[in-house]
Amino acid sequence: MDLQGNSPRMFEGSREFSISGATFQNAGRDIITIGNVEYRGLSELSRFTSSSAFYDAEARFPPPLCHPGTREEVLSILRCWVSPIASRAPNESRIDIVEDLPSLYWLCGLEGAGKSAVAQTLAESYARSTTLAATFFFGRSDSSRNNPQRLFTTIAFQLAVALPKLRAVIESVIINNPAVLTSSIETQFDQLILRPCSQVFQEAELTSDAPSLIIIDGLDECSGPIDQRRILSAIGKGVGEPERIFPFKFLITSRPEPHIREAFNSVVPFYRRMHLEPTLKASIRGFIYILICFIWGNFLFYRFSEALGIPRPNPIINSISGTVKVALKPLLKSLAELTIYVQ
Repeated sequence: MDLQGNSPRMFEGSREFSISGATFQNAGRDIITIGNVEYRGLSELSRFTSSSAFYDAEARFPPPLCHPGTREEVLSILRCWVSPIASRAPNESRIDIVEDLPSLYWLCGLEGAGKSAVAQTLAESYARSTTLAATFFFGRSDSSRNNPQRLFTTIAFQLAVALPKLRAVIESVIINNPAVLTSSIETQFDQLILRPCSQVFQEAELTSDAPSLIIIDGLDECSGPIDQRRILSAIGKGVGEPERIFPFKFLITSRPEPHIREAFNSVVPFYRRMHLEPTLKASIRGFIYILICFIWGNFLFYRFSEALGIPRPNPIINSISGTVKVALKPLLKSLAELTIYVQ
């Protein structure tokens, strides 16, 4: 739900979302209070925030998730990118690793390839470890989730909630210039995110357990190609200026549309890309294996196979491999529907 108006239900549509120690006062307009400090700017910012784009929003329930045993290689690669310190070699220094890794990762794939499931799985995992800083899941059919002007305000709001050091700076920006909330997306990113980060964070203050991951899912579902390119251009400016201290990493997912690919290549100086299709075969093989085991495990005949003296068969890997070849292209979306049907 879009956060507008003077309703006290400003976070309707989100789940498991909290601001510790906060109270809300209805003084003609909601006022957020955290630790006995009133944040009128943050209250204004919440009115321009799309809570339905949060990873745990009720509007997206149930969200897509990676099934157990699938996408393990993809998730492992992305986790090493998010937390390289935990996976570094003994002779590698922290500085060497950070300099070798880009701050932007593009996960692309065709419709139904599982991009949102990967993004959601990572979001839930890193929310539990406090590494997750912000999320925005675009949705073509939701007017508050396909609006580019809600992207950076929503991210800025989550950063202000997650990081007290940024909260006061973002509050000050909005109090001094309320018009920033309706300004261009380039101005919003610069004044609500990029400049506050440069002002607050110093290299000595960065810690490995601080929130650092920002996930933007389904960029191709934003309003149009021009706005999608503008979003990438703004982010590229933030992650591409070495003189600025910007401690966040962006994971962006989308279809491999030509204009998005061209935008990445032209406006983003340094990024990594993963195309999901080359990894689909192994995941589908594992998925079909699990699905067949599930069906066999619940089929009455096989439940009593031992009592009848009939050996219980196991899935034949070669047969599954043949099934994968047939299913790879047309059944990307049907697999999820089949799971629901079987259950």
